[in-house]
Amino acid sequence: MNRTFIVIVLAIAASCTYLFTLAQSSVSKATAQASKKYSYAVLYFHDQWDRIGNPKNMWVNSDHVNDALKAKIKNFKYTDDALNALGADGWQLISAFSTGTDPGTEYSYYLMKPAN
Repeated sequence: MNRTFIVIVLAIAASCTYLFTLAQSSVSKATAQASKKYSYAVLYFHDQWDRIGNPKNMWVNSDHVNDALKAKIKNFKYTDDALNALGADGWQLISAFSTGTDPGTEYSYYLMKPAN
């Protein structure tokens, strides 16, 4: 009977130690995630086209995207090319939606990446 009691006590102690360690790990992960900072950008595309089929209005609105990449994006014909260029620079797409406007539709693509 004493042996059974000792085994049960040791099992409870080991379980408590494991749960305490797990709880501390979860708290430290949550704290680390809460302290991360992100930069955000918006890729806009308005579906107006010129006579040869190039989009007239595609641009990025963010101080965190360098000017060379902004200029490159303005010259893309397709939004997936612009999204791929932003993705290669570390940006991740987090949301997208469209809005009807008088001459067409405006598409907005919200992006983020960890801040430096």
